Amino acid sequence: MDKKGFKKEFLRIIADDLSYITKEWNTKIDDDSLRRDCVVLHKLLIEGNLGKAWRDVGFVKEPKILTPVLETIGDRKRADFIQAGGAHYGGIEIRDLEVHTDDSLPSEYAQRGPGIFVKKEPPRARQPLYLSKFRNDTCIIIKGIEMSREDLIIYITNTLGGKHLDWQREFKKQSKKAAKFEALDSVLKTMETANKEPIYYELLSIGQALASSRDILKLIKKIKQIVGE
Repeated sequence: MDKKGFKKEFLRIIADDLSYITKEWNTKIDDDSLRRDCVVLHKLLIEGNLGKAWRDVGFVKEPKILTPVLETIGDRKRADFIQAGGAHYGGIEIRDLEVHTDDSLPSEYAQRGPGIFVKKEPPRARQPLYLSKFRNDTCIIIKGIEMSREDLIIYITNTLGGKHLDWQREFKKQSKKAAKFEALDSVLKTMETANKEPIYYELLSIGQALASSRDILKLIKKIKQIVGE
């Protein structure tokens, strides 16, 4: 296969991966399937293949992704857990979830369970982010520790079995992320978001945001024209 052939095959694989997420990351997908499939997001976002494909077909700048965006200021730093969310699962969509166990919070918070308080106001509208900003933007905050979408994908692929299993929790290769990974550990098997593990609900939100992006659909269409499908 010559260089041109390799390029076409690369583009075909990227389009196939994006189409797979569109089809399979639906309202019924289970957590283990998301864990296994996280390697697809790692390849697209962390390894930079999605951006490369965008440029290879001749598009400029970066694709934009419509996504929930968290504010990370003020009282939000006091929250036990916050996530951007936005996935559709089992007929439920949760965005801008904020959980406090501080009963001295102001009146805009309502009690939703023993020692659990959430903000009454509706979530903000989704915002369009360029791909690099989408990847690096905060999607989860645990007791003041902010996690980006990149952090979450690396955590699942490198410690929970997406690519590697690390039950000893030895985050040596990701030493700069150790505090973030330990914070994510703290919510495993302790919480639920829309009847899912919160980290997998957030992962589903990332995949569904990609799959529904107009720019990503435009990219898939362009690739199919190039490879002759």
